[in-house]
Amino acid sequence: MTKRLISFIILLIIGLGSLINSVISIKNEATINLKNAQFINGEVLNAETRQIVKGGIRWKTYKRIFYFRLHNSNQNFAVYRSYEGYEDLKTKITIGDTVEVYYSGKNSGYNENVYQVEKNGEVLADLKEYKKNSSILAGKGLLLGIVLTVGSILWYMKFDLLKFMTNLVER
Repeated sequence: MTKRLISFIILLIIGLGSLINSVISIKNEATINLKNAQFINGEVLNAETRQIVKGGIRWKTYKRIFYFRLHNSNQNFAVYRSYEGYEDLKTKITIGDTVEVYYSGKNSGYNENVYQVEKNGEVLADLKEYKKNSSILAGKGLLLGIVLTVGSILWYMKFDLLKFMTNLVER
């Protein structure tokens, strides 16, 4: 096998993987509702914003989250907003408050699958916001998957875009 073919296969696998992951994420997001979510009601032990590291050994990304922990749970609940504005949560969720959390799954680090947070009947972080952030991430993954898949195919076929555009204009 040539290096070109190996590179093509790797790029194609990454692109298709990104596409598949995004489609699954969009499908899962569409089925989320609060009736199916796990629920916990508890007193806040800790609440603050934190910067967390995501990624592997080579590529690391940093993002700011609003983190809180409840007295009756060992989970670190995290609310993520793409614009990273948490001033309202910092003032409304303080140590000693009782909050209700709708979430899914368990996570040893920070559980970012927090769908909704309520305090005294007031919704502080809602399901629409969670779905919006998930949609943005899925959309970026979908775009990346399309670009990688189509780009790797065109690159492998040695597609000449300039020649193609010239032929279109000349017709």
